[in-house]
Amino acid sequence: GVPIPVLNERIAKFCSISNARIFANVIDYAVRHRNKPTIRKISYAELMSGKITINDEEVLVSPLSSYKKAGEIASELKNLVMQGDFLLTQAVAELPKSKFKPMKEITKEIKVRDVMTRAIVADLDSEISHISRTMIEKNVNHIAILKNDLMVGIVTSWDIARAYGLKTENLTDIMTRNVVVAGPDENIEDAAKRLEEHNISALPVVVEKRVVGIITAENISVLIRNRKI
Repeated sequence: GVPIPVLNERIAKFCSISNARIFANVIDYAVRHRNKPTIRKISYAELMSGKITINDEEVLVSPLSSYKKAGEIASELKNLVMQGDFLLTQAVAELPKSKFKPMKEITKEIKVRDVMTRAIVADLDSEISHISRTMIEKNVNHIAILKNDLMVGIVTSWDIARAYGLKTENLTDIMTRNVVVAGPDENIEDAAKRLEEHNISALPVVVEKRVVGIITAENISVLIRNRKI
């Protein structure tokens, strides 16, 4: 800052502070706590360069206000100092203390593609015993069934248990044919509602009947838990 009153240009220059000596904290606003952590301390000189380094990654930065406007104000102040007109005065107006307008928090819209995981698939002619072993080996509860690379059904761990009760090795006896699905560009909230409406635990993610992933109730639970932290 510059002390007021300022008598001449020499005093203004002597009292000024360079951008390299002014520091600010980089705050992590992704953390949904009142007390947000400081990532690092950074100088104005670095900020004005247009890019900074955070966790070994280069991040572009820009000011909320205009450098041009700041330069115009600084030039005007310089002229006032040189003319001897930059004097101590009463405040023109006080900032209101009883009112505030909080900044609107903007939450990124999360798509299904941001949460989905790789789907485990099997051919329609696979034996149920093979499907069962695959579920155990891959630690999954859902397998999409394909014919000519297109999805024709889905089998769950519950279906496998039912197959042993029915004593069948025929996949078509137990698989669900009318599969409820999601698209990769759908909003995650819409996918969650569909799971609840149909009382199911997973949605294959498809594009023109080709399986590109899967989203489960567990995926959504993890997402919700992480957003609350």
